[in-house]
Amino acid sequence: FPAKNVSTLLGSSLKDDPNGERRHTDQVEDVVVSADGTVALSIGNDKKVIYWDLTKVEEKPPLSEGKGCFIRSFDTNNRGHSIALTKDKKRFYAGVGEGILQEWKCDNNNKFIREYKDDNVKKGRAHKGWVMAIKLTKDDKKMVTGSHSNEVKVWETAKDTEEEPKLLFNLGKASKDSEGNTINNSHTAPVKDIEITPDDSKVARGSEEKTIKIWDIE
Repeated sequence: FPAKNVSTLLGSSLKDDPNGERRHTDQVEDVVVSADGTVALSIGNDKKVIYWDLTKVEEKPPLSEGKGCFIRSFDTNNRGHSIALTKDKKRFYAGVGEGILQEWKCDNNNKFIREYKDDNVKKGRAHKGWVMAIKLTKDDKKMVTGSHSNEVKVWETAKDTEEEPKLLFNLGKASKDSEGNTINNSHTAPVKDIEITPDDSKVARGSEEKTIKIWDIE
């Protein structure tokens, strides 16, 4: 079927927004849309996350500028790579800088909550390399991250700001089966993307090593 001759450019033009306060000023690395299709979040090399209201998109061909779609921006202080949004649209997770995994509130206070950390990684970061992909289970209780340092990790998300999140599995490391045999889960190349099955029981990842691996995460 032919595509509709409708497109919307989110953000103001350079003329209307010379300082880049309501638009991205560098490459957009990742975009996530809420389950109900009402909001979107984008993350870019300009060290910003932008929150967009998709209910204000005006479908006027051939191109309309969604000036009214901008809600607010978040300064992550690092180049962005990946992003995920909770089902209730109250929090988002951002992969920025060199292995940094941040959690934010989506409200008007522009509130940073915490960084997720793996005690085995130097500088208290989540991964050794860039966090290239982030996915949440349907209930938002688990988060899976894939990195440029050849790892996939499964986290238990924190329920509130006082609780500490937990690293459940590192799927990029060798492990033992019930009989004590070594299972080689390690990756030999950066992870490019990950996806969780609809029943939240498995995660699949694709990498630069030209393979797809699938794991149970229950």
